[in-house]
Amino acid sequence: MTSELIKSKLAGVRSKHVTVTLLTGLARLIAFAIVFVAAVMLADFFFGLPWLARALLLIVLLAGVAHILFREIIWPITRGPDEEELALAVERERPEFASRLIAAVQFSRPDSLPPGASAALVGAMIRQTEAMAQPVDFREVIKTDRMVKFVLIAAIVAVLGFTGFLLGGGAASALLQRAFLINVPLPTKTTVDVLTKDVKAPRGDPLTISARAGGYTPSTGTLAVTYGSGRTQRITMKPDEQDPALFAATLESPQDSFTYSVKLFDGESPTYRATILPRPAVTALQAAQIYPAYAGGGVVPRITSDLSLVIGSKLRLDITASKPVRVRPNEQGQINHVQIFTDAKDAKPLWAPLTTNPQDPRKLTVDLDLPADARAFSIHLIDDDNITSKDPAVYAVEMLPDNAPRIRITYPERREVLVTAAATHDIAFIAEDDFIVGRVTLKYKIDEGETISVPLAIAPNERAVRGVYQWPIARLSVPAGKSSLEGSAIEYWLEATDTNNISGPGKAESEHYIARVVTRAEKQAELMSRLGESLGTIKDVSENQERASSELGNLIIEGPTTRPNR
Repeated sequence: MTSELIKSKLAGVRSKHVTVTLLTGLARLIAFAIVFVAAVMLADFFFGLPWLARALLLIVLLAGVAHILFREIIWPITRGPDEEELALAVERERPEFASRLIAAVQFSRPDSLPPGASAALVGAMIRQTEAMAQPVDFREVIKTDRMVKFVLIAAIVAVLGFTGFLLGGGAASALLQRAFLINVPLPTKTTVDVLTKDVKAPRGDPLTISARAGGYTPSTGTLAVTYGSGRTQRITMKPDEQDPALFAATLESPQDSFTYSVKLFDGESPTYRATILPRPAVTALQAAQIYPAYAGGGVVPRITSDLSLVIGSKLRLDITASKPVRVRPNEQGQINHVQIFTDAKDAKPLWAPLTTNPQDPRKLTVDLDLPADARAFSIHLIDDDNITSKDPAVYAVEMLPDNAPRIRITYPERREVLVTAAATHDIAFIAEDDFIVGRVTLKYKIDEGETISVPLAIAPNERAVRGVYQWPIARLSVPAGKSSLEGSAIEYWLEATDTNNISGPGKAESEHYIARVVTRAEKQAELMSRLGESLGTIKDVSENQERASSELGNLIIEGPTTRPNR
């Protein structure tokens, strides 16, 4: 005895109930969300809500949306009226049914007839109810007034909200993003762009904080500084004379790190941090001179207050810094280095990179190739935060030329001697150098002729050499136009050369000597003359000794003279 007509009409009522409930709930949800978000945006605009406050308000918004969604949409739809409740609602709207509709719904169920009841009578009642229901629109029992009201309110709120968002432009967009916790600056009449942002600066140096104003440009600004100790400081920021939108304030000598923010008119920047760091400095310096290879290449420690170096030497520096420094150059190519000062005018600065120990970035080393005109050097350090050393010490250096070797002839004693054409002439000499005597050369010329060189054998790698060269006169070439060397004058001298292959070689000559080639008779006469001179000298010495002995004997015989006592 199921009535499909009644079921169909009641299904229409249920469908309208769902639609009206859904639209009403959505309208309330939209109106609530728009009004709440707009209120948050206005509060943020006027009061600059911190992130935590905006986060709490966003939680309230989500909770309100969830509440409306559940209480106004999900619950009424899932727990909506059944057929009997719908039938009762229709009967309240249409009293003429007089309980027939509810009865028809109830008796339409299987096994709904009580024992003894007449099925024919129930069937007749259902047919009568269907006839009454045929022209009636059951959906009228679901009123739409409340839905229309809320939809209209939601539409007005949406239009106003959209219009306000369009009129607000970038400020409205930023406020909306901030309402949903997107980290963007608070829109103000004046925007603040801090140029220095998070900065690292050397301790004790002036630090300038700068910011640029956008939009409305005020006449002054404020720098708010908070130190780690809790001490605060407010400094007036003044605009640049050439660029009024650029504001700056200088802290003369900050000693500790601090946080800061900049306020320009109604705009305020986020909080930034200024980290104050000590500059790197040289705490220990060890120096050593590396002699050039020609001088043996030895390494000798030197004190930094006395750096007198022979030209061609390298200066090894072992440096200890006060803090770890950079191992590799920074983006600007800056690296730890030594600057070398020279006497050259308008010369480009000379510098040598320092090698940093990767295992201990406080240790650095370098072998300096100092030019001959170097007069001083200074050490420049930079750490990983690009903090550089300041006012480095200047270390004086003196570049000394390698002295030329020294040589002298020790035999013969006379500067002019007589020799025969068959004689062997002995030449004894001493040659000395600051480092190594490279070679000794005998040089001579006969009768102002061409100079001839004869290398002499000497001990290698010695600072001082002694030698005797036995010069065979008989092997000398006879000058043109003569039959023998007799009558010729041989001018000779010795030349010493060192091993300096950088600024040298250094050379030195002995005094010039003359060897006159004479006949045997002339040589013998000269020897006899010198012998006579020697004998005369011996006789004079003997007579002087006898006279002295006689005077001494007389003094002994006479004895001392004593005066009597009075």
